Amino acid sequence: MQLAQRGGLFYGWIVVGASIVAAAITMGLMFSLGVFMEPLELTFGWGRGEIARASLFGWITFGLASFGFGALSDRIGTRYVVMIGGTMFGLGMLGLSRMQSLWHLYLIYGLLIGGGNGAFLVPLTSTVTRWFNQRRALVVALTNAGIGLGSTLLAPLTRYLVTLYGWRITCLIFACLAWGIILPVATLILNRPQDIGLQPYGAEGQTPSRHPPEADTAFGQVLRSPAFWVVGFVHFLCCAAHSGPIFHMVSRVIDAGVPKLAAATVFSWAIVDCT
Repeated sequence: MQLAQRGGLFYGWIVVGASIVAAAITMGLMFSLGVFMEPLELTFGWGRGEIARASLFGWITFGLASFGFGALSDRIGTRYVVMIGGTMFGLGMLGLSRMQSLWHLYLIYGLLIGGGNGAFLVPLTSTVTRWFNQRRALVVALTNAGIGLGSTLLAPLTRYLVTLYGWRITCLIFACLAWGIILPVATLILNRPQDIGLQPYGAEGQTPSRHPPEADTAFGQVLRSPAFWVVGFVHFLCCAAHSGPIFHMVSRVIDAGVPKLAAATVFSWAIVDCT
């Protein structure tokens, strides 16, 4: 079978583009808690450590939910998993706009924001690799670059909207953004090229392999792999080193006399450097 194209453009690139958009919005908004810290501190009188604790709950739930959503995407397809995650994320932003107590922040950010985010990065990264035998490293890098893109755009936007409308209306706007963009974009994501009669990019003329890149690996087999735990542990140490301090950056920079929008911009570029 010839390498199938749609209108001159391989459909896998559309899947990559949709994945970048979904990752940019969800990860960018999840990191934006650092921008919300100062207005939440002023509104409720909560300590910065108390607010930042929500990020701990969110990232733990994010990591655990990634296992479940990754396995679920193999069963029902990444499109539906992204829709579930987008719905949860929008509900989470809506809930934040109405919260009144600290435990509301922990529950909503930890369960809906963090848990919903588990439906994106891992399933999307896995999905784009199925569409490409060649340039696989490139498309994985592009999908993960959505994190940096989202933080670059959304952290300053968050600060701007909070200045204009307050943090509650900003959360409501972001709920609409999550539902209005992620859910339609999810319809473009297909699990594998064979589902619509295509072959992965670079499959034409490729010699058979004992371990074809598109072969599925059982979940239990992955968990028994030492390489999986080594990579996972190293990634955990990397994220643990920066995820805690980085959420205090905006407040600390504002304390130093830097304008609030500039502080959010510094924060956004710091996240790009981390990702």
